[in-house]
Amino acid sequence: GLAFNNSTGVISGTPTVISPLKAYTVTVTNADGSHTATVTIVVDDALPSISYSPYSFNLTKDLVMSPTATPTNSGGAIPSGPTAIFGNVGMHSSIVIDSNGHRHISYLDLTNTDLKYATDKSGSWVLTSVDTYGIVGYHNSIAVDSNDDVHISYWDSSNGNLKYATNKGGSWVPTSIDTSAYVGAFSSIAVDSNDAVHISYYDALNGLKYATCSSSSSNCSSTSSWSNTFLDTSGTVGYSTSIAVDSNDAVHISYYDSTNEDLKYATDKSGSWSNTSLDTSGIVGQYSSIAVDSNDAVHISYWDYTNKDLKYATDKNNSWVLTSVDTSGDVNYYSSIAVDSNDTVHISYYDSTNEDLKYATNKSGSWVLASVGTTAGHGGDAPYTSIALDSNDAVHISYYDSTNGDLKYISLDSSSNVYGYSVSPALPAGLSLDLGTGEISGTPTALSPSKNYTITARNTGGTNTTTVTIEVKDVSPTLSYTPSDLDLTNNSTSLDLPLSPTITGGAITSWSISPALSAGLAFNNSTGVISGTPTVIYPSTVYTVTANNTGGSDTATVTIEVKDVSPTLSYTPSDLDLTNNSTSLDLPLSPTITGG
Repeated sequence: GLAFNNSTGVISGTPTVISPLKAYTVTVTNADGSHTATVTIVVDDALPSISYSPYSFNLTKDLVMSPTATPTNSGGAIPSGPTAIFGNVGMHSSIVIDSNGHRHISYLDLTNTDLKYATDKSGSWVLTSVDTYGIVGYHNSIAVDSNDDVHISYWDSSNGNLKYATNKGGSWVPTSIDTSAYVGAFSSIAVDSNDAVHISYYDALNGLKYATCSSSSSNCSSTSSWSNTFLDTSGTVGYSTSIAVDSNDAVHISYYDSTNEDLKYATDKSGSWSNTSLDTSGIVGQYSSIAVDSNDAVHISYWDYTNKDLKYATDKNNSWVLTSVDTSGDVNYYSSIAVDSNDTVHISYYDSTNEDLKYATNKSGSWVLASVGTTAGHGGDAPYTSIALDSNDAVHISYYDSTNGDLKYISLDSSSNVYGYSVSPALPAGLSLDLGTGEISGTPTALSPSKNYTITARNTGGTNTTTVTIEVKDVSPTLSYTPSDLDLTNNSTSLDLPLSPTITGGAITSWSISPALSAGLAFNNSTGVISGTPTVIYPSTVYTVTANNTGGSDTATVTIEVKDVSPTLSYTPSDLDLTNNSTSLDLPLSPTITGG
């Protein structure tokens, strides 16, 4: 969308694509020589403009929200991740950002045991199967070179080999680069300034191993193009390897020594390989990730299994310093680390205690932690995280949603605000907001009064907000009494009392009865129970009981009649011998009456 005039040096036009911060060199030449100047251009998106129609929702507890709340965006697009992913996919994901800001993610398709790849370099997400031969794709790692060609290392667990795939020739070419027995797990890949490829990995029989292929090799597509080196054979070492290359193309590797349960580090920056134990304080070093900053200082995130903490090691002050970053529960499974243009550190990791995606950064001078999965409406398990930064220092994280078996993606701007949709306050329990689409859906599990919720949509251009109104009412009650017709006896207890209602639907919030019960009987306004002993005779009467909740009301009728106690009659004497025309002492004879 932008054009450069070769006659005048004028840059003009209307940008038609989003573009990260980039420096462009303009050269002017005449007969006496040339001169250059740089112009830095970033193309942000237009502001989003969102609305919901309808914007008011009256929901019923425990009933699925239908229709869901879906926004219309008439402004700039909201960054989103891969969609239409089916099966159990997304484990062992690895993400990288190319020079144009395009995202590339490698991951395991566990349903088909394939290595898969997702990218948005065409403007929309495209998913590709890279290697479908055998059980492949575990422990994959991704990198891009200076031409934005993609390189992936991964484990062929069917054959116990280290494999590598690249699309640098225009199509994906998988290659077995180490076919020794039981090798290739925990692979990590990096590309240096000459586009040479470097891979660290685990050799189950020998320890930490390293493979490299120079950029002069034809796509590194044959085993002979690679050289393999043992770096550490001092026990069971080489779990959780992570590799990085500095500005001098020296290689740095972090890894776990499971024999001694330590974090270890290997580098060839002195010209030959050396190994160092960095942290020996307990069981430490699993799930390590390494990055190198602009001064070639090394930064490593890793798991302290003994204390269940996220830890961080760096030599930026010329000696190794170890820090506990997050000590709140069982954290730092699957950590991933990256360093931005200001040498600020960013770490994504898994919080096992809360089953959430977490993010830590020290850009403020001290470590700041955030639960970005929950914040973004991406609740649920979020292991296998991978982090990358673009040229604007925006954060990109891929991870596995183990609740739904999906590959997920989230991005944050340089101020750690989540790109996409967010909501405040939190939605009623059971409802969720989709980060990428803004759709509100789910099944509400708790009552909630009518409340306004502010939805914020954020993209590279800024934010836009709107509100939706949501009320969650209860299921309307259904009420009955059994028996519903009572014949009671005055001053007598009854087996039918107390009479409790049968209720289905939602919980009752209020009760009433009409007309009032006769003397001696009582109606409980909290439970709807009729109880007591009648003390007056009362004709058959229909009583209407009403039960109410936020979802509505229902009525039931109970017919009650209070009769007298049946009489008991006797005469004493009951056998009279009388004499004609003669009075008798037995007369007059009065009855003896008991009962009513």
